[in-house]
Amino acid sequence: KELASLTKNGVGCAKIAVFANVPEDNPFMAGAHQGVGEPDFSLNVGISGPGVVLNVVLQNPDCDLTELSEVIKRTVFKITRAGELIGRGIADLMKVDFGIVDISLASTTLAGDSVAEVIEAMGVKRIGVPGSTAALALLISAVKKGGAMASSSIGGLSGTFIPVSEDAGMIRAVKSGALNLEKLEALTSVCSVGLDMFAVPGDTPADVPSAIIADELSIGVIN
Repeated sequence: KELASLTKNGVGCAKIAVFANVPEDNPFMAGAHQGVGEPDFSLNVGISGPGVVLNVVLQNPDCDLTELSEVIKRTVFKITRAGELIGRGIADLMKVDFGIVDISLASTTLAGDSVAEVIEAMGVKRIGVPGSTAALALLISAVKKGGAMASSSIGGLSGTFIPVSEDAGMIRAVKSGALNLEKLEALTSVCSVGLDMFAVPGDTPADVPSAIIADELSIGVIN
């Protein structure tokens, strides 16, 4: 709260990231870092393809969940294999060690690049309603299994980012009342990445974000 009050538009507090049990080879900002167990220079690759996964889900509307899982696994296998080949080529050109491939799905603000829309294409009316956690868990499981088949260098977070402010489907869910902070926290218990990119009103007492951080740290430690 002090940092928010000391910076223009309160943006200072947006530069805070808190992790528990964080993998050292995470290629995604703001969690990426070098440290004990990591080389001084390395190249890690993040595979972020919610739009690709959404496309194959939409192309298979008649699949049951088991069949859909297989479709997602095959798709992630392809993009992981491609990502590793490109990454190793770039590492050779840069003359640095190749590290890992992180198969996290990460939303962007581009149309069709939303994790929430993948969940909704799987049959959940709006992310946040009952069934959302189950669908997200199935999605994560399929992504991890597909990636593991494609590469022996899977690392990093390898989960799913569900950032409210960077995912059009998440924004719609919040505006419609289908998604609140408590349900978002429940979703993070199966997505492995935690709460990411959400705004806290400036008049929120300091003990509230402290308690939210404590809850998320607990999920990270238990998982």
